[in-house]
Amino acid sequence: QAPTETPRPSSEPTKSFQPSVSSMPSVSPTNTPPCQDDPLGWYDSDGPTFNCTWYSIGSNCDDSGDNFENFNKTANQACCACGGGFKGSQAPTETPRPSSKPTTSLPCKDDPPGWNDMFGSDYNCMWYSNKSNCEEFGDHFANFNKTANQACCACGGGLKGTHAPTISPSIKGKASKKRKLS
Repeated sequence: QAPTETPRPSSEPTKSFQPSVSSMPSVSPTNTPPCQDDPLGWYDSDGPTFNCTWYSIGSNCDDSGDNFENFNKTANQACCACGGGFKGSQAPTETPRPSSKPTTSLPCKDDPPGWNDMFGSDYNCMWYSNKSNCEEFGDHFANFNKTANQACCACGGGLKGTHAPTISPSIKGKASKKRKLS
């Protein structure tokens, strides 16, 4: 058998694609999902003034971000500005809506103390706390210029959050004080 001649290289580039393996990884941009405060509309236990926007100012995250939990999260957990929030492909949770039932997170005092309705001492805040008395009668029979729904904690009234400013330790070892609006 006669030997075959080896084809000579052409001066034209080859038109077929030959994949090659590189030892260096290719650099491609990664799409980092944007951060969203979680839950949306979060604010701390002192009320809507102290929201993620407030925490984004100055050193508020460092000073108070581990305190004043609300909706089961602190600012350092809920707010992007503090390193928390939601970074992912699913939507963050919505802020729970306030319920018509009173919460027990802050102390509440019937106001005025010892209140009863216009029919006498038997119809006091303790009586209104039973069954559906707040719903059925709480907007009627005012005494001391207040109805049960205004005077009784059990009905969603009373005085809430009437405690003195507190100093509590934070995880970072700093003392945290109630904030001032400046």
